[in-house]
Amino acid sequence: MKVLDAPPSAPLLEADAPVFCYHCGNDCGGTPISDGDKDFCCSGCATVYQLLHDNGLSDFYAIGAGQGSRPTEQGKYAWLDDPKVAERLLDYQDEQLAKATFHLPDMHCAACIWLLEHLFRIQPGISRSEVDFPRREISLNYDPSALHLRQVVELLDVLGYPPKLTLADAEETHQRKYDRKRWYALGIAGFCFGNIMLLSFPEYLGVQDPRLTVLFQWLNLALSIPVLHSARGWFRSAWNGLRHRDINMDVPIAIGITVLFGRSLFDIISGAGPGYFDSLAGLVFFLLIGRIYQDKTYHLLSFDRDYRSYFPISVTRLQPDQTEEQVQIRELAAGDRLLIRNGELIPADGYLVEGPARLDYSFVTGESDPVEIETGAKIYAGGRLVGAPVEVVLEKEVAQAHLTKLWNHEAFRKQKDAEVAGISNRVARAFTPTIVLTAIGAGIYWAFVDSTMIWNVVTSVLIVACPCALALSTPFTLGHIVRVFGKRGFFLKSHATVERLAKLDALVFDKTGTITNTQASGVQWEGDALTETDQAAVKAVLRASVHPLSRRIYDALDVVPAPDLVGFEEVKGKGLSAQVNGVPVQLGQRTWVGAAGEAANGVSEVWVRINGVVKGRYTVLQTVRPGIGEAMKGLENGYALALLSGDQEYARSGLGALLPDSAPQLYRQSPEAKLHYIRDLQDQDHVVAMVGDGLNDAGALRQSDVGIAVTDELAAFTPASDGILEGRALRFLPQFLRLSQQGMQLIYISFGISFLYNLVGLWFAVNGLLSPLVAAILMPLSSVSVVVFTTLGVSWLAHRSFSSTPSNPAS
Repeated sequence: MKVLDAPPSAPLLEADAPVFCYHCGNDCGGTPISDGDKDFCCSGCATVYQLLHDNGLSDFYAIGAGQGSRPTEQGKYAWLDDPKVAERLLDYQDEQLAKATFHLPDMHCAACIWLLEHLFRIQPGISRSEVDFPRREISLNYDPSALHLRQVVELLDVLGYPPKLTLADAEETHQRKYDRKRWYALGIAGFCFGNIMLLSFPEYLGVQDPRLTVLFQWLNLALSIPVLHSARGWFRSAWNGLRHRDINMDVPIAIGITVLFGRSLFDIISGAGPGYFDSLAGLVFFLLIGRIYQDKTYHLLSFDRDYRSYFPISVTRLQPDQTEEQVQIRELAAGDRLLIRNGELIPADGYLVEGPARLDYSFVTGESDPVEIETGAKIYAGGRLVGAPVEVVLEKEVAQAHLTKLWNHEAFRKQKDAEVAGISNRVARAFTPTIVLTAIGAGIYWAFVDSTMIWNVVTSVLIVACPCALALSTPFTLGHIVRVFGKRGFFLKSHATVERLAKLDALVFDKTGTITNTQASGVQWEGDALTETDQAAVKAVLRASVHPLSRRIYDALDVVPAPDLVGFEEVKGKGLSAQVNGVPVQLGQRTWVGAAGEAANGVSEVWVRINGVVKGRYTVLQTVRPGIGEAMKGLENGYALALLSGDQEYARSGLGALLPDSAPQLYRQSPEAKLHYIRDLQDQDHVVAMVGDGLNDAGALRQSDVGIAVTDELAAFTPASDGILEGRALRFLPQFLRLSQQGMQLIYISFGISFLYNLVGLWFAVNGLLSPLVAAILMPLSSVSVVVFTTLGVSWLAHRSFSSTPSNPAS
């Protein structure tokens, strides 16, 4: 790669012929660096261009020349050579793969995203890079044997995207800095607004003192400069949009502020009048109030924040005397000792104290092959245990935002766009050019009627018609529904899931652990008497599983589990196997263990085979969850219902008349058979929800349009699902579905309110009956009105739904 240096005798360019950098678009000044027909403002931009060119990434500039970020001076990242420091910045690391996430504040456009997601073509060793543009974050996978963390950071720096590195919680730190800047800007605008109003009192009262009038006018001009600086966010956003041929929602606001300031400046210089600096300062002040309000509203909609408050995942914490207790993960702290069972997720970084272990890090890395971990080695949050149970000591507190990111991993993401949100975005984008043309038309009209009204009318039109309320109505309505659901035990992965819930026309239920509640069931043993040694061996195998039947039988056995468990395996839909003190133990279905006994009616059974001999079976009485019968009656008229179970056919009698006669009940269904059943329904143009326990139903949950995992507060972190439903809340499923449908209707009504507000506001503005200051006050009030309407609407609908008996949500 060659680096271009400035020619020693580059001629100075004339001031009226500026040359712009081919990479970043900035003015090159008097001595540009040239490479053929391309000019660069500095050697850094030239270096980046050459780097892209040499790696076949010149298409970056096809998106538009001047798209790049100007690289800063080479940072000093030697401190990243310290392994302990680097380890704290990494999300995950093993011998072949390291994963890190960086905050890149200089990322600003589609070209930046394109470039950053092609880093693997620039730097050997980087296997994957994914950009989260709203957060200005990039997640990188690289080979630590070929590349060091310092080299990755230096690459980002030379490309013009220096990461903000902090060993604290980066996301919260940047959010706090961002919030402080907004409040500082609001304070400055408010201070200037108040003083401009004070200095304008002589004008308001008609006091005529030429010397004081001129002095106060120029003081108002001086005070308006900080006001413009406070509004720089709108100018920056509008300019970036226009540079990339995109008219965003900040363009009319920036135009309105510019027009108002330009007209006021002209009036002061020409002596035509005092200008409109009071309106300008008031406009920016109230715009900032509206922007802060909107930011706070979106912040409240953050599922990461809600997730921290109430997500029902729990794990097993070990006391010093080895007794077990179930605790929610938000109660965990550094130093806690956890028991992790087969299929459970590691909730936080820590160390393996009793192993070895095999961990599936596919939620973190995308690689499904389990990693072998030895005792004493570090393990990372997001690893799912495969095999025998292990004990882990936490190194740090649980980072719930990290678990949320894992739950939203691309491997488990449904590729379905939210149609209503898409409509909102498209309407908002089309709204801006429409309003700009309306403002121009109004200005032309008033030029013939009363030229003194042009500036007020144009500015008022541009401000009052800002589609902020339209853009806010969809996410706030869906977000409020998500919060209502969460308070009642239904936790959704994203707001878009609400829209898919509203479109459902078919529901497929699992039985064990879903419709039936094994926690409230009795356990009986039928067969040869088990010695205490046999029971300890059985309990050791059951200890490794999180299946509802396994947990129920485990709790019923009053012995200490045997310590020597090796070769544990859990075959989904079949059972468990392992060696305990060198003796093979099998637990599971009758046919799987080779039992010849008869099936029992109305119960679930787990057969036991020890050292090749079938000893008998545990039977667990099936107890239907309270309220399920009424819920099914509320669903049968609006949805196609079906039940799939891995149990034997005898289990049908335990359900009685729970499901309607027309609903298929299929038994002895493997996880693969459940998945194919869902797929067949979708091929018939049904929109399907799978309601299961999240264990044997992972494939069906993933395949369905909406996957709902039912949990009784076991380790219920289920990335394959779209929502997690507490078992006690399953009886409210009709209300959840009905509220989803009514919420979508509420969104369309809020669209109508937004359009009505804009049409009325435009009528007054075009007719010259609305000042820019009043328009600036009305703009945030329109957002407030939509938020109040959706909040009260969703709250009222929720109260009406959940205070009544289950009924047909499709009616």
